[in-house]
Amino acid sequence: MVTPSLERLAERLEHLERENGRLARETRRLRGALGAAVLGFAAAFAAGAAVDDLKRDAKVERLTVVDKFGQARARLAVDASGKVAFDLMDKDQKPRLSLSAKTVGEPTVEFGDQTGRMRMAMGLDAFGPPSLSLHDDEGRPRYVTKLHPSGVPETNLLGREGSVRLASGIKADGRPFLDLRDQRGRVRAVYALDQSEFPLLELHDPEERPRFVLFMKADDTPKLVFLNKNRNGGFAAGMTSEGAPGLILGDQQGRQRLLLGVKEDASPTLTLTDPKGVTRVEIAVDSAGRPRMTVSDAEGKPLAKVPAN
Repeated sequence: MVTPSLERLAERLEHLERENGRLARETRRLRGALGAAVLGFAAAFAAGAAVDDLKRDAKVERLTVVDKFGQARARLAVDASGKVAFDLMDKDQKPRLSLSAKTVGEPTVEFGDQTGRMRMAMGLDAFGPPSLSLHDDEGRPRYVTKLHPSGVPETNLLGREGSVRLASGIKADGRPFLDLRDQRGRVRAVYALDQSEFPLLELHDPEERPRFVLFMKADDTPKLVFLNKNRNGGFAAGMTSEGAPGLILGDQQGRQRLLLGVKEDASPTLTLTDPKGVTRVEIAVDSAGRPRMTVSDAEGKPLAKVPAN
């Protein structure tokens, strides 16, 4: 009777040991799974935090956007000089639109053609005034309009060699002007208003010195002046407000030496003066048709008259 009881007891103990081993293995598996889940959750949390940080602050020197063929179509970068630029390119990777700013500012917008050459640009210089330029098929500026720091506008048309050939705008005092220039950019002709707001036309020599001046006077009469290289008047023509014409010849210093004209009474007159401007000889035909001549001294006092009366 004792022996069977001991045998059953031994079997029960062996069964319990097997069950305990199985439970231990299950416990280890659960602990492993739980640990993996905790690690996965921690990793996912860390990754999510990193993504959030990336959304808030991404620091790169160059960012390129490509199309489905892997061709660059947009690029944001900073070059070695500190200039930051955002370029949009076509399917052939030719820059068509560029927005940039240099280290000192100077924001610029540039438009390119199908060959990649710049054809139009808009921007601000370092002091703030804006400008607009149009370029030819070789990328050379041919039309430039801008505001100077003083606020006055100016438009320039350029030749293929790059020099300004025509300039127009408004001066600081508000007077408009139009300049024509040679291949070296030197002003050769000016059409403007003078300081009295009267029209003025000037022709210049290769040294930009005015040699021909045509202008209106305050009495609304025209005057024409030829200047020498010292800018002194050597020849002048004009008329009075009553319509009497006159012609003046001057010396190298611009002093009047000869006057030829027709007075208001229709009498022609020729006057010769000395270097001090004193009339020394006067020849005229009066309104009645009588000729006369007067010769004067250095003080302008008559010395002789023909006829005597």
